[in-house]
Amino acid sequence: IAAVETCTSGEAYHRLDSLLDFSNPSVFNKFDAKACIFAFGMNIFDLNEWRKQGLSATYHKWFQVGKKRKLWKAGSFPLGQLVFYNQTLPLDRRWHVLELGHDST
Repeated sequence: IAAVETCTSGEAYHRLDSLLDFSNPSVFNKFDAKACIFAFGMNIFDLNEWRKQGLSATYHKWFQVGKKRKLWKAGSFPLGQLVFYNQTLPLDRRWHVLELGHDST
């Protein structure tokens, strides 16, 4: 799986701890809070590797855990970060225009 990482120096909101509840042991014990998140705007998937890694089962597992306990802050974006944690290779940032249309004011 290849994706564009969103981290740059000084931007803490592009780290896993901005999406997940690290006070929960299910999250704290398996993930690095300072890990860089990736953008879902541009991804390349090797479906044979997807099957080999059992990523559909991983998705369903975390989805069910998330239904029982609040592990992430909102939407499906954090769930994808859990499923593909340590499964991605970085794409060049030119493949994705980050925060297009974002208004920080």
